[in-house]
Amino acid sequence: MRLYEYLSTISWLKNSFALKLFVISFLGIHVPLIGTFVFLLLNGWGEVSVTLTVIILLIFTLVATILTLYFQQQLLFPIKIAHRYIASFRQNQTVLTPPVIHSKDEVGLLITDMMYLIKELKDLVEEREDVVSLISHVRNKSSEQSIKEVIESISARLEGMLQRKSLELVIKIDSEANIPFNKDLLEEVLYNLVHNAIKFSHLGQKIFIETLTTSQNITITVKDEGIGFDPNEVEQIFEKFTSASQEGTSGEPSTGLGLYLCRKLLRKIGGQISAQSEGQGKGASFKVKIPLT
Repeated sequence: MRLYEYLSTISWLKNSFALKLFVISFLGIHVPLIGTFVFLLLNGWGEVSVTLTVIILLIFTLVATILTLYFQQQLLFPIKIAHRYIASFRQNQTVLTPPVIHSKDEVGLLITDMMYLIKELKDLVEEREDVVSLISHVRNKSSEQSIKEVIESISARLEGMLQRKSLELVIKIDSEANIPFNKDLLEEVLYNLVHNAIKFSHLGQKIFIETLTTSQNITITVKDEGIGFDPNEVEQIFEKFTSASQEGTSGEPSTGLGLYLCRKLLRKIGGQISAQSEGQGKGASFKVKIPLT
């Protein structure tokens, strides 16, 4: 890894793995010639027999070949690391800490993309497990819990993310109505919406959570001032693995599953979810409507 990192500090080698291999191979080919030339120069051209010259050349060639193979193996070390990471995730669903790679060559980009993909796959597996668990318990009523307690729980879970982006969470609750079903389902849906709002907000902006309660249902609105979306794509953002998914404002990844799962979960309890945005850069608003009876 140190050889790869060293060669990556050289400006004309930094962005090309092929050039790195070429340099090592070039040196490996010419070291025997240079070594033999220096040997003859030091011992006198006419003083060394042809047989000895050939032997010296073969020795230098053998040493250069061994060193070339060794350095080529060292140069391939990042690819071996990539293989180890993939094997670890495939066998144990474990995401190892990636090495810091400053090179932008083919191997550096490959490892960066690989770690990004593994992270997305891990998030996808965790979301799937959460949904399976929630759906299996969706009809099991827990002890009554108010909507206020659910929102406060979400706020506590996401406090760290809010602080990192200096975001203000503004909560307006018009009623402390109890929810008549497993609170974990609603909490997971709202968590996903607020998490998305944080992901797509810029530093120092505000996120709003508001409730409107009637005798029959409760409407919860999660609104942000972030990047928004194209109003023409309002239905696409609820599709599975949607192409309308975007990276967060700090490069946070997106699986393209969150809103799809929110809608799927809400339908299990007769709920609805809708989205609205005036366009890119104008924020987004999501409304969750659920029955109280």
